[in-house]
Amino acid sequence: MSQKISRKDLVNQATILLKGWSDDEIDNAIIEVKSNLKEKALEQRKNGFGKLFDAQQEILKIRGCPEEILQMFNEKRNKVLEKASVMHFFQEHIPFIPIIPRSFMGIYGLMSMVHREEVGTAGGHLDPNETLTDVSVSENLYFIYGIENGSKTIGKAVGVANHSIETTGRLSLTTEEGLSLCIMTNVLDSHSVNCAAVSRRGDSLAVLSIFASAKNKKVVLAWNNVNSERNNDQKFGTPSCAERDGDEKEK
Repeated sequence: MSQKISRKDLVNQATILLKGWSDDEIDNAIIEVKSNLKEKALEQRKNGFGKLFDAQQEILKIRGCPEEILQMFNEKRNKVLEKASVMHFFQEHIPFIPIIPRSFMGIYGLMSMVHREEVGTAGGHLDPNETLTDVSVSENLYFIYGIENGSKTIGKAVGVANHSIETTGRLSLTTEEGLSLCIMTNVLDSHSVNCAAVSRRGDSLAVLSIFASAKNKKVVLAWNNVNSERNNDQKFGTPSCAERDGDEKEK
């Protein structure tokens, strides 16, 4: 990588190079240089996100994701990279995560892909028909962007955390999105995950939580009351994302 020259040296070199040029020619040249620099910066950012995309695909492959689904995700690669490359992400946020809706694998299929070395592979007892997703999401494969893993809301009741998320214009996660976060990262090493965009049929005060149970040697889905004080006793966090492709229905 070439060393950045000082502003003074840049001005001196530009003065020599642009000697004899008209004002319009200089202005147009500067515009073109700025455009080239912007394009190169975007290309570098896109290449970096490409490595993340490929690493996530490898994780899905290792966890037993069907080849057909991997191929379908790969067909979205360019679109995802183009979108991510022009978005702003906070340093601690995950740029994007692929989401497999239950229409493709089902809740238990996704749970089987969550792995924790200390407590084994996912499992649990939950009737998926009890769950209600409180937001409209795509039934096709999609991505979410700008994910905060819930660490900022540890110790807050789900209702309080969700209100904070909504007031900042962010989105709480669905069951599939929460499980995908657990598949792609080691979030369960630090805290359990509340899926605040999911409620229990007939009980609007219950949201779905994902936690690792050392006692049962498995990762468990369980209902958690939005006002429960257990969030203060145990490390529960409510993750969120900045945007989801599911807001734009694919045909």
